[in-house]
Amino acid sequence: FGLKPAIKNIGYLRAYFGKLFSYTVNATSSNNLTVVYTDNSELFNINQYTGLINFTPQISQIGEHSFNITAIDQNGNYDIKQGYIIINS
Repeated sequence: FGLKPAIKNIGYLRAYFGKLFSYTVNATSSNNLTVVYTDNSELFNINQYTGLINFTPQISQIGEHSFNITAIDQNGNYDIKQGYIIINS
């Protein structure tokens, strides 16, 4: 079914309590297939079509959090990358 999509490295992200945080996850498909995104985070929901992460951190979320993003193409091939977000006050 071809090659799996490739998510660009996410690494460490920084956000601030009470301020809108936005980040777009990028995945490419060498087969030019549509890629959809999912996450396992309790902090945010990723836009499944655009890869946009968009949320305003709450005071209870201050600290370091890890999360996984999965990009899946139409053939069921997938890539998973781990990221970290540090939320400061």
